[in-house]
Amino acid sequence: MSQDPGFAHRFVAEAREHLAAMASAMLALERNQRGSPQPLIEELLRAAHSIKGGAGFTGRRNIEQLAHGFEQAIENIRDGSIDRTAEVVDTLLAVLDRIATLVDDVDRSDESDISEPLARMRPLTTAGTSPHGPPVQTRDEPPPGAASLATATPTTTEGEFKITEQLRKAWPDDRGFLYGVKLDWSQCERQFGLPPMIVAERIERAGRVLDSRTQVAGPALRDGPPRPPFWYLAIVSSSVALDAFTGELDISCATVVQLGQKPGVASEKDRPPAAEAPRPRGAATATSLRVSVPLVDRMMALAGELVLVRNQALRSADPANSPLRRLLRRLDSVTNELQDAALRMRTQPVGTLFDRFPRVVRDLARQLGKQIDVRITGAEVELDKTILELLSDPLTHLIRNCCDHGIEMPERRVESGKPPGGRIGLSARQERGQIVIEINDDGRGIDAEAIRRTAIEQGLKRGDELDRMSDRQLFGLILLSGFSTAKRLTDLSGRGVGMDVVKTNLDQIGGVVEIDSVAGRGSTFTLRLPLTLAIMPCLLVQTDGQCYGVPQRDVEEILLLDARVARRRIERSHDGEVLRWRGRLLPVVRIRDVLGRQTFDASEAVTGEAATASTGYAAVVRLGSRRFVLAFDEVVGSENIVVKPLHPLLRPLGIYAATTILGDGGVALILSGEGVARHVGILDKAVGDGVEALPGAASDTREESVLLFRCGPEELLGVHMRAVRRVVMIAPDRITRIGARELVNVDGAATNVIRIDHVLNVSACRDADRLFLLLSSDRDRHVGLLVSEIVDTPTLALQLDARAYRADGVLGSAMIRGQIALFLDLDRIVRIWEQVNQPGLLALPDGKAAAGRILVVDDTRFFQKLVAEHLRGARYEVTVADNGSAALARLREERPDLVVCDIEMPVMDGHAFARAVRVDPSIARTPLVALTTLNTPESRAAAAQSGFDAYEVKLDRQTLLATVDRLLNRARASGELAGAQSHE
Repeated sequence: MSQDPGFAHRFVAEAREHLAAMASAMLALERNQRGSPQPLIEELLRAAHSIKGGAGFTGRRNIEQLAHGFEQAIENIRDGSIDRTAEVVDTLLAVLDRIATLVDDVDRSDESDISEPLARMRPLTTAGTSPHGPPVQTRDEPPPGAASLATATPTTTEGEFKITEQLRKAWPDDRGFLYGVKLDWSQCERQFGLPPMIVAERIERAGRVLDSRTQVAGPALRDGPPRPPFWYLAIVSSSVALDAFTGELDISCATVVQLGQKPGVASEKDRPPAAEAPRPRGAATATSLRVSVPLVDRMMALAGELVLVRNQALRSADPANSPLRRLLRRLDSVTNELQDAALRMRTQPVGTLFDRFPRVVRDLARQLGKQIDVRITGAEVELDKTILELLSDPLTHLIRNCCDHGIEMPERRVESGKPPGGRIGLSARQERGQIVIEINDDGRGIDAEAIRRTAIEQGLKRGDELDRMSDRQLFGLILLSGFSTAKRLTDLSGRGVGMDVVKTNLDQIGGVVEIDSVAGRGSTFTLRLPLTLAIMPCLLVQTDGQCYGVPQRDVEEILLLDARVARRRIERSHDGEVLRWRGRLLPVVRIRDVLGRQTFDASEAVTGEAATASTGYAAVVRLGSRRFVLAFDEVVGSENIVVKPLHPLLRPLGIYAATTILGDGGVALILSGEGVARHVGILDKAVGDGVEALPGAASDTREESVLLFRCGPEELLGVHMRAVRRVVMIAPDRITRIGARELVNVDGAATNVIRIDHVLNVSACRDADRLFLLLSSDRDRHVGLLVSEIVDTPTLALQLDARAYRADGVLGSAMIRGQIALFLDLDRIVRIWEQVNQPGLLALPDGKAAAGRILVVDDTRFFQKLVAEHLRGARYEVTVADNGSAALARLREERPDLVVCDIEMPVMDGHAFARAVRVDPSIARTPLVALTTLNTPESRAAAAQSGFDAYEVKLDRQTLLATVDRLLNRARASGELAGAQSHE
């Protein structure tokens, strides 16, 4: 029983991890009524045993008692003595909550009264033993088997371990050996540096713990603090013989005796020697290190200061001093790597926050009498720790809102043609340098008329103002403080404060929330957040001699204004200035006008000639689905700036997000895109999504973001932006050659370097002081394409010509600004390289047929070829069609196993195609996947109504392949996929 505060600190940290995992496992155990519960039960027993052991070692008896009772209840579930009912799960979850409360105040945990949870848990711990069963151990009772352990000495004998009939029943048949393990906690810690949790983990890895006891050999507690030794005895079942078990255990301070052996199991002398482990047993524990948050924050602050020093050095260096410039480039590279490492130390998977919501939804659903399922995706996406902490309350309020207001009662859902159980989706993804979190439900949707009535009743808006608002702007009113359409006050809603918390917390971190809803079909809340709050890539611009920063995540494109060119000229509209951009009119905001007055009237800022005589620069700023043009005098450059807090006197203005210190020592204010737009009234204009289409202009929904770059000096190359996970700047001297391959260290992982001239007949990559690596979007492949220059990242409507340059790995060519660009299939390039450098990696077993036949329907050759290559790379046989009419004929003639279809196509679009398939009995059961650039609740609902089985947005390769695989497996299981079955 240790009094060392360091032990207690480690116990608390590890107990919290175990409790989080146990809560998730309990929910999964409740849902998994038909499947095998054994893996979940094993996980729960291991975690409860670890908490019990740690609590016993650190002297926290209340926690030890509750963990022991929880462990006994789970064993009774395993043995079938009690059922996995909702009431049982309620009780055990309440016990976990109580343990968590005690862990949070661990030093005073034994002062709490735990009689209520013990009494509530007693029916679960006594089931299946005797009419009343053995009670859960109380504070003054000795542990079961204490009589046999009281004589514990450094020499271990079989008699020290009490093997009960219940323990024999729990002995698994597949683990034929039974061992007794005895050790002294204090000796393991003092002499061998093994804390209790590490010891417990090694014991659990070596076998399955059937019973364990802690024995204090010193005086009783009433006679003073206990003294070492602190004996721990465990009975462990294993599938390996004694020598192998001891090697697996790898605890030199432990004594092991064999207690039993099941009949038919080979004895020690008959068993072959155990294979040597591939690495030391303790190696796994050295891959992570607990670091205090203040130390990480300190490192982040120092990295930020180093960025400032780097920026100042780069600005002040003499361009003619070549040695100094080379040194500074090296400083620049090292600073970027250190900055990236410091940022990653502050990030955590968003799953650490998401994992709590299945429990929240379960409890709310039971309280409201509803059936609600939660689906979580993207839990591996990482986010700054500070942002995660501020997200907790907003996400909780949004989830509660979906449960209370969104999801209908089961009987109401059935009446409206829905399944009785509702669904809430929670997802995270990285997009355009931001983290996008979506919360959606398939409930009743938001009542727009109720919002209008409430806004007028509370005097927030006039009727004419509401008439000019788009639906999204109208839905945004629910974020105002005190706004609520609830007709009655409940424990969950009606006070109008929850959604205000969402907006307030998001404003603190520079986030934006968008609300979309379709009556009767559900609502979607989209949160757009910065990756970090400490260091931010910024575009530095200048107006009237003053420098300002614009976050690069908000900048979609930079334009050179020219009055002589129509498409680069600012023009006057009826109520302000506009610029023609890709077939649309965008409202123009001049930094000079924003800063020159407290309120902005665009009509006053434009005179007869001012609009057509505009010169300078402009940036297309994107806020979610809205865009506007920010005009200024000059582009100073771009820097990774260190974010400094805004002075309190500037916060009420709303147009600034932060401040920073520039490389020359000057101070620059960072503009808030949303704040500027709100200040000038753009967000209040009834222009749909804030972008007004020109009459007759083509929509830009077919446009795609691409990355243009050069490897050699001759060719301009391009890839689709979605094919690139990340662009990493590297120094040439970091590339290491091993045989015929080249590797570079990226975030601690060895990454293979692909040179394009080794795959295609193009010029070799040029030598430069710095190079770039385009990392494939497939995270399972540690490879990157070596690039000498990043040219641009425009958004283009591509029309690829596959005839001019035919080569494996090339999608086609396109004319970009008067120059021919070759567009690569990065995934195919990687596969070609792997086949040459890693032979056999992609080879299929002899005789292995295609995984299925798929028809790809898309009128854009670029996507048609790209999707087809992705599917062929996953072993599918692929045919293509240019429109729905041609696809319908192919489907009836060739009978493929699945169809991946675009929505917007000539001749016959995707909706008409899907409807035609569903009414034809011969092909009606063919799985259909919609693959489109559209990503709105309305488009998803329309696709489902037309008959599509799944909906994917272009083009996430991994998600598409997972969806295709899921639909084919479902069709095979139901016997509806005769074609696919014949291929296997």
